[in-house]
Amino acid sequence: MEGYRAPWWIAGGWAIELHAAATHAGRIRPHADLEIAVLRRDQRALFDHLRGWQLCAVVRAGVLEPWDGQIVPSAVHQLWARRGPPLPPHPDRFLTDPTFLEVFLEEAVDDLWRFRRQLAIARPLSELGAVTPRGTPFIRPEVGLLYKAKHPRFKDQRDFDASVPTLDATARAWLTTALEQVHPGHPWAALSGPVPR
Repeated sequence: MEGYRAPWWIAGGWAIELHAAATHAGRIRPHADLEIAVLRRDQRALFDHLRGWQLCAVVRAGVLEPWDGQIVPSAVHQLWARRGPPLPPHPDRFLTDPTFLEVFLEEAVDDLWRFRRQLAIARPLSELGAVTPRGTPFIRPEVGLLYKAKHPRFKDQRDFDASVPTLDATARAWLTTALEQVHPGHPWAALSGPVPR
């Protein structure tokens, strides 16, 4: 992403990993892919930045369509990219490519980020991410965990278990409130509550 002129962040499991490194929590787990987040409004900037890559929009689970830089419908929130000559857009060709990059499109209005699954959940864009000592931006763990809470897999539970103890009281409160709004009764809400005294 060097030279990309719009906001971007490492997302998914690697974002949790970067937070763990910043808080000295240690390595959490292996990762099979790299995910980044950009703002939906910056699609054209992303297309220009990745010129020469094979780019596809994930129109629904397992279905890819070539992406030519046109604004994707609001129902599309993932773009996939790989270096190299274009191949028929089959998920396996991307998932097995070492250059595979998964891009999440984040919603924002002016300087306010909005959770795409429930737009009432929002926070200032300046609080969406953090930055490593070397300057790599990443999605804050409480935001990443909110996305992972929809259908938690084993790796998502590992990410939750490793990151919640490192969250400060503000992050814990935000995550608990957001989980109760999006997934009432979710088991993570009780576990992410106030820091024990």
